[in-house]
Amino acid sequence: MTTDNIGNAERWLLQQSSILPDLFEKAAVELEASGIRLLAGSVPPMIEECDSTKRVEISPLRFANSNTEELLSLSLLASMRGGPPRYIVSLRIRGELTREAFHKLASGYATVWSQAYLTIGLWIGDGADWKLLNHLHQLSLTGNAEFSISGTFLHSDMTRRIQDGLLLIAVLYRSMLDELAGAGKMSRLYAQLSNSIEGRKPTFQRIIRP
Repeated sequence: MTTDNIGNAERWLLQQSSILPDLFEKAAVELEASGIRLLAGSVPPMIEECDSTKRVEISPLRFANSNTEELLSLSLLASMRGGPPRYIVSLRIRGELTREAFHKLASGYATVWSQAYLTIGLWIGDGADWKLLNHLHQLSLTGNAEFSISGTFLHSDMTRRIQDGLLLIAVLYRSMLDELAGAGKMSRLYAQLSNSIEGRKPTFQRIIRP
């Protein structure tokens, strides 16, 4: 990046301390209006800041103990690390219980995955090895101790597009919480979201890795 571009990126990143929580809050309100309680059972959204990234994140109350090996989180990240300024929406999974719940969602709701999450620019990987999420069988290959499903937006993408992407991954997070509680209802949640966003299909930047 040129000096001017670096300066612009740094100014953009500074602004994210207020923009990220606002985007997250708007997503929660929109989902609540459609009957999906995103924040129920989770710790309040927390903002984390580093030199080249800012992140707002939620995770289940049941995994709030730092001693647990289980992890489930939904995050919206603003980053200028190793690439253009961008937003990254991510669902992170670690631990036996969460992986088992994920695989139940993958096998039990193939139609929802095919309609909503495949071939739209999402990536699946462990942070080092990323692959575009294009096929159902990729969901059963997630044997790593920790993995993520993530999607990326350029900083210049329309806010509505970013919001729709956050809503889509938020439904996946909520579906995981319900599956962990033995109350799987991913199909119903996705139908509620689809009605809320009037049938728009969220898409992500395919050529930009998380």
